[in-house]
Amino acid sequence: MLREGLLDLLPQPEHTLAEMMEDGVLVLDWRGSVIFTNDAAQNALALDAGTLASALGVATLADVPIESRAEARILGNRGERWLDLRVGPVFDRWGGLAGRLVVAREVTAQKTIDAERMRLIAELQDALGKVSQLEGMLPICANCRKVRDDKGYWDRIEDYVGRVSSVEFTHGICPDCSDRLYPELSDGRTSERWKI
Repeated sequence: MLREGLLDLLPQPEHTLAEMMEDGVLVLDWRGSVIFTNDAAQNALALDAGTLASALGVATLADVPIESRAEARILGNRGERWLDLRVGPVFDRWGGLAGRLVVAREVTAQKTIDAERMRLIAELQDALGKVSQLEGMLPICANCRKVRDDKGYWDRIEDYVGRVSSVEFTHGICPDCSDRLYPELSDGRTSERWKI
């Protein structure tokens, strides 16, 4: 639209189009002075010349490159925000460089979601690593139920599983053992009741 001069023929839609955009739009002249900003840039994004220059990594807006794209972290009175910034040239009707157009889109929500996704992936990989430690065959004594670890040492199953995972054991007596060890406390139907 700029190259073909559409907005020169219809100057009013230029402001209407820019004001309707949710992205911040700033137009810089060839010296780097801000000559136009839309409402989104002024109000929603609170972009001024200093904030924009620092977000683009330059000392002043005169140093803004003719064409670039950057993702910038901005700290201010609104907290931490992330912006996707795109800079492009603006040419006059004769093809000469007249300035630069900067379009800023807030991507804070996307960055937050990406960080949460990475955190969850790390947690899942950690959990998978712990589960993988319990894969394969585990030699166990047929008599005392001790298990043999990778180094050939025999240890109680509770100690081995507790060492290679985050499992903690508590101890109790199952109904069958209770009937066998403490028949005087059993009515003889305990094991039947627990099989249901």
